[in-house]
Amino acid sequence: MKRLALVLVLTLSCMAVKCPPSTTAVVTAVSQAAIDDAALITALADPNLPPAQKPPLLAYAQAASVGVGEVSIVLASGGTATQMALQIASDLAPVVAPALPGLPAAIVTAVGQEAADIQAILAAYSAPAASPNVVGQAKVIHFGAGDLAKLRAAHAATVANQARIAGVKGK
Repeated sequence: MKRLALVLVLTLSCMAVKCPPSTTAVVTAVSQAAIDDAALITALADPNLPPAQKPPLLAYAQAASVGVGEVSIVLASGGTATQMALQIASDLAPVVAPALPGLPAAIVTAVGQEAADIQAILAAYSAPAASPNVVGQAKVIHFGAGDLAKLRAAHAATVANQARIAGVKGK
């Protein structure tokens, strides 16, 4: 019963002072985006995909990979919730899904999943609203060792994805 009371008090306290976004949610979203970008790149390597359809899709995969890689760096570096949210929004702004008519279902699904991952990152780490309780309190957020390891792995995956994109472009 004491644990339940403690959880309730902590939850209400966070709600009262507008606690920063969930670090777990954003780390999970970044990791998933790196994985789904790799799946998209694999789908784009399909030799049956008409060559004219590849450039915009590869450009999207590249923008997503670079954006997610930058987000992993921002999060691993730490900062205030507002600073990180603004930088994340800036890093992901160039990621715009291409038109998908006439594409194979596997590619449409892969692009849709990557777009959903980008939205999940933005939703998990949006700028906190200013309130009288937090004005002037620019608390720096640092991620734990486990989350930092996941962010480093996600960044390494984005670097590998970019190398794979270069290989697919060369074919």
